[in-house]
Amino acid sequence: MSALKKQLTRLRWQDGITLGVLYYVALLPWQPVRPPLTLGLMVAGLFWLLRGEFRQKLKRLRGNGPAGVLFLFWGITVWAAFNSPDKSAASTMVFRQLPLIAWPLLLGTWNDGGSPWLAKVLRWLVGAVTVVLLLALLRAAFYYLAFPHLQLFFFDFLADGGRVPPHYLALFTNFSYGLVLLSLLKYPSLSRGKTIFRAALLLFFFFMLILLSVRSQFALFLVINSWLLGSYCWQRWGAWRTGLSLGGLVLVFFGLALLLPGSRQRLDDTYAELRALRHPTAKNQTNPRVYIWQEAWKAIRENPWLGYGTGAEDAPLQRGLSTVEAQFWNGSASYTLGERAYNYHNAYLQRWAGQGLPGLLSLLLVFLVPLFWPGVGPWRAVQVLFLLCCGLSFATESMLQRQAGLLFFSFLYALLFVYPPAYREPPRAEKEH
Repeated sequence: MSALKKQLTRLRWQDGITLGVLYYVALLPWQPVRPPLTLGLMVAGLFWLLRGEFRQKLKRLRGNGPAGVLFLFWGITVWAAFNSPDKSAASTMVFRQLPLIAWPLLLGTWNDGGSPWLAKVLRWLVGAVTVVLLLALLRAAFYYLAFPHLQLFFFDFLADGGRVPPHYLALFTNFSYGLVLLSLLKYPSLSRGKTIFRAALLLFFFFMLILLSVRSQFALFLVINSWLLGSYCWQRWGAWRTGLSLGGLVLVFFGLALLLPGSRQRLDDTYAELRALRHPTAKNQTNPRVYIWQEAWKAIRENPWLGYGTGAEDAPLQRGLSTVEAQFWNGSASYTLGERAYNYHNAYLQRWAGQGLPGLLSLLLVFLVPLFWPGVGPWRAVQVLFLLCCGLSFATESMLQRQAGLLFFSFLYALLFVYPPAYREPPRAEKEH
């Protein structure tokens, strides 16, 4: 009887943690103000605390390399906060990055659920992204009835219904696309109904990436397909047919992007920006990232070893941007970079400027340790997909400075690398996926 009671109690703790995690995942692509997304972390954390057994939990966490580098990363953020001249911004950033240690502490010490639970969470994420994208389309269609303008179906207009900017929503879409593509390639013997459903989902994500029109995510989409589809076709067809297949995919993708007005405008902007790099002119540049990175490098060279301190790194960047004479076009008027506040639009440069060389090295370790961690293996393809998505997105966005990027990265990193079944227990049969 006591054993049965213990088992029922354990199930209650597991259900409570699962409830918090699934709530978090369901709202992750939307992130409304009410109800707050972080309520899921609080619910899961509450059940984690009520369960007790802290000594056993800490034993499970011991020797977990991916968890260790996240703790190191956050610890360096705290250390650099003491050296920051802007204490208010430093404390804000330290508390904002608490999920980087909360999720690994929770998931790294919780061994229930196993691979089926991990697969269930990923399915919920794909479902949540699908629902958010469908709602975005419906919202755009509703407004189109009153204001018949096709621009409502593209970029920031399309993503305007939630609090997640289009760059991050496109990242979520790319990751979900990769998960669905992996399931199709890994389980070719699925039932006809499941195959058709997943293929339709794949085409939906394909189309939504074009509508979101985030150019850096266009590049990530091509990288994901070159890796997954390329390796799959190479093993079965050889180099020649693989090249033709990938080339056909690229032609279809960019052919559709050029046919649709919103995505075509984004590609035209890219062409104009490349031409304007040598001859800065007004009213044709819409993306200041190259100029931001140039001034970012100048700021880093002035203080490369210890950085400017957590939360204080944007000030020297802004001073540099105020001297840039290039003009940009926002769709209605010209502006210069000194008129707005910017971050580094690059997580690696942002980290280097704020926390110096120790901060940059800790960020690189966050990506490198999982690749060489001896226990990681059964979920390797999903793990590499996640690192690929974040590693490339970090190059064009300061993801850990924004809530959408931080909450996505902290949770999925802990789920895919710190959660013990992710690297100790092989995935189950297809019914679990």
